[in-house]
Amino acid sequence: MKKALVVLILIVLLALLTGCVVDNGTVIDKRFTAEHKAFSPYVVMIGKQTQIMPRWIHHSDSWEILVSDGEYTEWWQVSEEYYNKTNIGDTVDRRKEGDSDVND
Repeated sequence: MKKALVVLILIVLLALLTGCVVDNGTVIDKRFTAEHKAFSPYVVMIGKQTQIMPRWIHHSDSWEILVSDGEYTEWWQVSEEYYNKTNIGDTVDRRKEGDSDVND
């Protein structure tokens, strides 16, 4: 149990410390994912027994652009408005005021 907790803490710390790699670059792809529900099993402990329980997860609409700076590539989640005004081949910068619709 302690090993699992340590591994979980290390994973969370690594995710927090990683941060964003690409701050500006060229849009090389775009993708829209419509609102949907996904079935996901999860494991619960009931007493000393482990059981797999079903769970439905709701995902809202999402708009993403794939940005490359020549060395790294990263998907940015953006607003619908920003997605619609950005085209493949456009140069974007997360730090510019006009690109403030980019979510980390």
